[in-house]
Amino acid sequence: MQTQLFRISLLVIFLLSASFDVPKGWFKAGASPGEYEMGVDPGSGQNGGNAGTIKSKKDKAKSWATLMQDFAPGKFLGKKIRMSAYMKSKDVTTGAAF
Repeated sequence: MQTQLFRISLLVIFLLSASFDVPKGWFKAGASPGEYEMGVDPGSGQNGGNAGTIKSKKDKAKSWATLMQDFAPGKFLGKKIRMSAYMKSKDVTTGAAF
């Protein structure tokens, strides 16, 4: 039940964001976040939903970047949670991870 609430919370963040801006509560990080456009890409997720996206501004970025969030563990402290994600890539030549 708690895991489902966590997943629903993350999904709501993406669904409420209708522009290519970083969703509220999320931030850009990594070795070179300025070399990437990051945000929400409406309609590009599974079943036509919104998706978080990271796109290089250059043909060859010098390093890596990530779109992430952190939060206090609250009622999840000391408990196991399961996180799941889907990843789709296009024109990736050196690697991608989540």
